[in-house]
Amino acid sequence: MDEMEKTRLIAQYLYEHNHQTTFHAFLKESGTQFVAESMIKKTGELDLILDEHHLQRNKVKPERTIFDRFPKGDTTRYILPSRVLWRIEDLTGGKNVIVSRLREDGVLFVAASDAILYKLNLSAELNQVPLDIISTSGKLDEPLIQPLTPIPTAYNIHKGPILSIDIHPCHHDIIVSSSMDRSVAIFDTSHFPEDTNLIKQTFRDHTKYVVGVKWSPSGSYFASVGYDSLLNVYFGAISATCDTNFTKIFS
Repeated sequence: MDEMEKTRLIAQYLYEHNHQTTFHAFLKESGTQFVAESMIKKTGELDLILDEHHLQRNKVKPERTIFDRFPKGDTTRYILPSRVLWRIEDLTGGKNVIVSRLREDGVLFVAASDAILYKLNLSAELNQVPLDIISTSGKLDEPLIQPLTPIPTAYNIHKGPILSIDIHPCHHDIIVSSSMDRSVAIFDTSHFPEDTNLIKQTFRDHTKYVVGVKWSPSGSYFASVGYDSLLNVYFGAISATCDTNFTKIFS
């Protein structure tokens, strides 16, 4: 919708609801001229557009998460993005953290320069967040919860540092990862690290670092990009037993 059409709709709305002073002021400020006869018919066009927009927004229902325990409608009790909840010290033994992903159920994945992927279940810690978090005293950069000493699960997937990971949108234990070892891997984090079925598939279609991987919203595709200027797209499926069968369909 262009600006002229938006201006017309606003003027039509003001005219129909008899806001004459505001209507004439709006016409003068916008510099738009309307034929008076064209404004006489009350169509309610803007009202219809807004009602349709409202209905469409209400059709989209967000998935339930662990944060649903916070009261709805009380905007003073939501988590502020700028607030540090807690700080995890020495998780990677001093190695640089390269990438992290937090699932909605509180499971955190962290990859560092030591080529190891760490998995931590932080759901219990997330439930420690007080409901009156905004009014809680202390600086925003100070951890609100006592420092954690988690015992992570460590996965050795690649021979080089992991540069990117993505969680499957439907099978949340299935991860796709990329590495400086020029490979892409799909693996199942519901298994123990020593399980031989951990790595489902490995792809070596890049000749340089693979810097990014991403699942499609359906989980039927994923893409990888690398320093070799290649974009590879893969298509496949995941069985009920979490076996995967993906093949490259585009490069």
